[in-house]
Amino acid sequence: GMVVHPGVMYGRWGPESWDGKAKEEKPLFYQGVDDFTETVLNGMTDEVQVVCRKMEELVPGLSLKDACTLKQWYLDCYDGQM
Repeated sequence: GMVVHPGVMYGRWGPESWDGKAKEEKPLFYQGVDDFTETVLNGMTDEVQVVCRKMEELVPGLSLKDACTLKQWYLDCYDGQM
């Protein structure tokens, strides 16, 4: 969840995808995810994994295995529903 919401918001409202003008209709949150937003989300989850592995390397005994990828998070949360 900590990656999804900021990633989707940036994908929708960041300078690469929004011209700053008002939308004619209220946008839906998840239904508006496009290829650019997918790239943002994948980049964020990859960066989290790099930071976790580095922290585990630097701190003896630290395990951040529960900080899973975004894909795994969705599979765990919505098991059997997708």
